[in-house]
Amino acid sequence: MLRKEKRRRKAEEKARKAAVAKTTMRILGIGILSTAVLVLATKRVFDEIFVEDDWSDMDWGDEDAEFGMDID
Repeated sequence: MLRKEKRRRKAEEKARKAAVAKTTMRILGIGILSTAVLVLATKRVFDEIFVEDDWSDMDWGDEDAEFGMDID
């Protein structure tokens, strides 16, 4: 009787540890996936704003004069 009880406890503990490990892996997977989506979305937004715009033909003017900076 005592051996059966020990085996049952070990089996329950093993099942509990497996469930905890499975839940942990799910949480980590969701975290990694959401981080990847956030990084890709941010990259796409910054590429859209800064890379695809042609900044070379912008009239930059003399911004230093506007801010009262004296550069000699």
